[in-house]
Amino acid sequence: MKKLATLSIAIIAVALLSVSCNKGCPKDSGDISTGAVISTNPSDASKLVVIYPTSGYLTSSMGGNYNINATHNYANYFEVSFDSGQSRGTVNWSQYSILANPVNLECDAWVERNVEFDDINDVVRYTITIHECPEGCDETRTLENYVLVPAIPANYYVDYIVVHA
Repeated sequence: MKKLATLSIAIIAVALLSVSCNKGCPKDSGDISTGAVISTNPSDASKLVVIYPTSGYLTSSMGGNYNINATHNYANYFEVSFDSGQSRGTVNWSQYSILANPVNLECDAWVERNVEFDDINDVVRYTITIHECPEGCDETRTLENYVLVPAIPANYYVDYIVVHA
């Protein structure tokens, strides 16, 4: 009987802790991609685009060069899926680029990713807006924030912006 009471208290404590970690954050909050980010298959909007790096934390060794194209040292380290991950293949670098914008954030947070092309000034702005939930967890995690975008011309500068909302 005593073991059952202890187990019940432990289950209730775990349930309360897991609920309190999401306190103050909308339940439907989730990562959002806008602007020039290609998040769905251009020919079938029900199919999501998924980027597959060969390993995690590639950005830590990219030396700040997060514009991955055909000439990037890590170009062969990526595959892409246009059918929600059912299949994957090589990236068509003449048509697409991959951008990363790595950030460290609390484990109870969500991000908005926005890529805008400024063709007048030859600039691409990749903005990450971080929404950290009140009374979230204290642990941090790293998100590399890979996005597929139309091929970026070689003469364009990429501006990486991080905003804490």
